[in-house]
Amino acid sequence: MTINPDPPIVGASLPRGDEPWQGRLNRAPAERGRPRQLGRQLGRQLGRQLGRQLGRQLGRQLGRQLGRQLGCLLGCLLGCLLGCALGGCPRFEAGPVAYPAPKERFVSVAGRRIHFVEQGKKDGPAVLFVHGFASSWVVWERLMKDLGATHRVVALDLPGFGYSDKRAGDYSPQGLGELLAAFMTARGMERAHLVAHSWGSSVALALAHRHPARVQSLTLMGAWIYDDQLAPFQRWARARGLGEALFAMFYKERVGDRMALAFHDPDRYVTHGFIGLVKAALERPGAVAAALAATRQQRLGELEEHYPRVKAPALLLWGREDDVALLGFGERLARDLPRARLRVFARCGHFPMIEAYGATLDALRDHLEASR
Repeated sequence: MTINPDPPIVGASLPRGDEPWQGRLNRAPAERGRPRQLGRQLGRQLGRQLGRQLGRQLGRQLGRQLGRQLGCLLGCLLGCLLGCALGGCPRFEAGPVAYPAPKERFVSVAGRRIHFVEQGKKDGPAVLFVHGFASSWVVWERLMKDLGATHRVVALDLPGFGYSDKRAGDYSPQGLGELLAAFMTARGMERAHLVAHSWGSSVALALAHRHPARVQSLTLMGAWIYDDQLAPFQRWARARGLGEALFAMFYKERVGDRMALAFHDPDRYVTHGFIGLVKAALERPGAVAAALAATRQQRLGELEEHYPRVKAPALLLWGREDDVALLGFGERLARDLPRARLRVFARCGHFPMIEAYGATLDALRDHLEASR
């Protein structure tokens, strides 16, 4: 038996490079790179084509949607501007309007006819109530009744709202603060505790800054007092022509939906009767024009720099769920006013005197007693 000292190598009989894996390894670098280059080129070409097609389709769809929305908006604005040109712009009250209120509830202050309600203990400490934007003295009716046993309680309709006149004039917080001081003088109030809500808080703070001796204390509820609180709609309204168009278009629309945003429990408080009262107020002569003027003249940036110099003790009452005047602004105001205390009510929106009535009344009584 002969033993072969050199056993054959497996595959030695095949020519070099004939195995598939060996062939791939033995190709020149240029040959190995061709499939990759072709793959990249094909991928780029397909990617460009698909990208162009997809881009065109998305562009058409987005263009159509955006075009429809912009067209609708521009159409509405042009329609309103045309309506204004034809006499449909908001107009101020042309002359005295007869309202269903006794004559003794009106007083002339700085050339303006102001409606007010006075109740309670005539020789008691005076409490002056100031309502917010698009509101009236009525929001204070329940508090006035409960405080009247120990205090002289007075509430007025600010110019442009309620039964007060709605003529052209100064609707800025600073100007209305001066009117408030003149109203106090006309009613024989040298000093008063001021209780204010929302936008009315800026009027109360203007009075407290310019006439500190006349303000015994401040109670501010859901205060609207910073320039940062202004919404884009309110800033756009400052533009002449655009503001008239926006208010003519939207101010009296969807009243119920807008009121619902101010309450934590709108199903309970935003009733058909409540909505009806608000709508009736918006239909009064001059109401829309006065609201536009008040919106344009909210020079809150000029006012807020003076808050650290307000000396009156201040109670800040805020709803935790207030989506109109966010709680963060209450916390900011508590830091800015040197003698402020902040109380926050759970399950309460923008109207603490309605949704958290009992807690509001107790806090207000304690504050008035402490500020005597």
